[in-house]
Amino acid sequence: MNENKEFYIFGVMDGHGDYGHLVSSYLKKLFTKICTFNSTKFNFQKIPDLLINAFRANEYKLIKSFFQEAENSLERQPGLGYPNCNLSGSTCNLVFIVENSIICANVGDSRAILITENNEIIHLSNDHKPDVLSENRRIILSGGKVERSIFNNVFGPYRVWHKSGTYPGLAVSRSIGDYLAKQIGVISEPEIQEFNLTSIKAKCVVIASDGIWEYLQNEEVGKIV
Repeated sequence: MNENKEFYIFGVMDGHGDYGHLVSSYLKKLFTKICTFNSTKFNFQKIPDLLINAFRANEYKLIKSFFQEAENSLERQPGLGYPNCNLSGSTCNLVFIVENSIICANVGDSRAILITENNEIIHLSNDHKPDVLSENRRIILSGGKVERSIFNNVFGPYRVWHKSGTYPGLAVSRSIGDYLAKQIGVISEPEIQEFNLTSIKAKCVVIASDGIWEYLQNEEVGKIV
């Protein structure tokens, strides 16, 4: 917060693959640094204006630059990067609350919902799964394919595969890391949605990984909270 305007940033990162826990831990620290503007290129007092006015004018270019910086930084990180993150990565769901606006930037299937005073559910983010039509189309056009995995005659989730069908088997269509998957249509660009809190009687926001959403419906989570 500053003297005139206040803002909050919350986030969830969910790693996957052999090094996923290291990726999500690294991203947590990195986004803390990026989003608190621990840099000479930003004036701390101007953060709320950057988060609102500048974002709307350039299609949230600044938020997207956060994710691009994270992707680039991970690639250069000793012990991670290539080749350890060829098959490892993380989701990232960030929620910015700035004055009367709430902005959600999401990559992957960690989900954010808003629960109103009337216990209605508002989706702040969409899950990025390979079978979602727009995501599927991008993967196919990039030379990948989307198929369900089968184990002991039981169908698993839809996954992203190279046309050879041998790798990477990724269950999300957007992530940070996963360099082999980036060659076949998986991207790290966030999907961004903004909502006006003056028209919503908000009670709380829930941000969680798919470890919650695979087993509980949004309405169930709302009731529990």
